[in-house]
Amino acid sequence: MERRKNNPVLIAVMSSFAIFFVAMITAIITINYMSPHTIISGRATDATGNITIVIGMYLSITTEDDNTIALSCRPGGVVLTNETNGGDDDLCAGFSPDGIIVRNDGSFEANVSVNMSDYGEIHGGSFLDATTNNSWVAFKIANTTAHENYTGGCYGFIQSSWVNVTSNALMTACDRLAFGPDNSFTFDMAFFIPTNTTRGDNNLTISFWASLTS
Repeated sequence: MERRKNNPVLIAVMSSFAIFFVAMITAIITINYMSPHTIISGRATDATGNITIVIGMYLSITTEDDNTIALSCRPGGVVLTNETNGGDDDLCAGFSPDGIIVRNDGSFEANVSVNMSDYGEIHGGSFLDATTNNSWVAFKIANTTAHENYTGGCYGFIQSSWVNVTSNALMTACDRLAFGPDNSFTFDMAFFIPTNTTRGDNNLTISFWASLTS
């Protein structure tokens, strides 16, 4: 891809994104005890009882450790969020590698999937509007993080190579994310930004979903 240094158009790729975290939460609720065991008979009206609900284990994921990727880039090539300056073409000068950290903060192993509100024009989407209609979006997962306390914890399948986003369907990120100190992964993205990308807002919502592992 020819590098176009003379194009003055700047677009904010991820800085204009609306990043949301969505999780499907499942809780196991147990009735711990009920007391006193009062037998109600006749016209008794003064019976009382206490119920305690204990949530023993729960399924939960969070992106609170790092949920923002801020890119300000020139169009005309491929941008990678896991590379300095956005990649070899230096389209995002001054950018330091930065992904979204997904952490299992529950007490079950989690099967984590991801989907997006839009995708590249080359696959029928409308993200990054360009007259050439050839923009694309991809993602991959790294089983490590930049967080000082939480490290990589994917012990099953992990989407470790770039995969194109071609629909709004759920895609597996990690099918066995552990809980405990090793409980996280990093989500990175790649974009092809055509030289003639329309200036203005290009919004993409990224949603992460957790379910119990089988």
